[in-house]
Amino acid sequence: MKLESPMSSCVFRPMPPLYVILFFSVSLLQCTTTSVGALGSETDRFALLKFKESISVDPHGILSSWNDSTNNPFCSWPGIACGSQDQRVTSLDLEGYKLQGTISTHLGNLSSLSFINLQSNSFSGEIPQQVGHLFGLQHFDLSDNILEGNIPVNLSYCSQLRILSLRSNRLSGMIPYELGSLVKLEYLSLGTNNLTGGIPASLGNISSLGQFSLAYNNLVGTVPHELGRLKSLTFFAIGPNNLFGTIPLSLYNMSFMNTFSITDNQFN
Repeated sequence: MKLESPMSSCVFRPMPPLYVILFFSVSLLQCTTTSVGALGSETDRFALLKFKESISVDPHGILSSWNDSTNNPFCSWPGIACGSQDQRVTSLDLEGYKLQGTISTHLGNLSSLSFINLQSNSFSGEIPQQVGHLFGLQHFDLSDNILEGNIPVNLSYCSQLRILSLRSNRLSGMIPYELGSLVKLEYLSLGTNNLTGGIPASLGNISSLGQFSLAYNNLVGTVPHELGRLKSLTFFAIGPNNLFGTIPLSLYNMSFMNTFSITDNQFN
């Protein structure tokens, strides 16, 4: 019986050229990227249709063309803007259309959103906690609606926020201390609600804050001296409320301040 050497059964094949390996690697990457992009687009389409389902009254018919037709790409729908490369939704702008309904929790699945403006409608119910999933959100305006409930603590996860306007609603509860982590915030407007509790000292951490309005609420307590660190303030309004005590002297030395309203409180 003849024993074969282990090496005798091995077949040696030359390695493919480097450019062949690179070609297949790039092709695989492109395929994967395309698949991920397509999946994201379908997620966005589904989320927008769910958002439409939560609207009960659309007097101007602005959402009439929002449908599941393959001949009607969602990036062309009214109020929608998409990124030029990946066709993901980056902007939802439906200001002033007198829409009535609730804000769908599926809004949190539009992971590429950087701009939301639903101002001057009649949205009711609560602000969904899922908004905290929008890590790239920079502009969030829900002012002039009839929203209720608390300000979601999860908004503190939207670390890129620059504009946060929730004024003229029916929001209640305390201002979340966690909002102080939004260090890029430039505009904060929570006025004309039913907010209670005190002004969180953590808001003094937002050094970029230029406009600050908590007027027409039911806030109590003193004005935190930490607000004196907001050297970029141009607009400061905290009245009417039920605040008392003294105003931190540092707030009188803001070189850019042009509006300073503390009326109808109990200061001494």
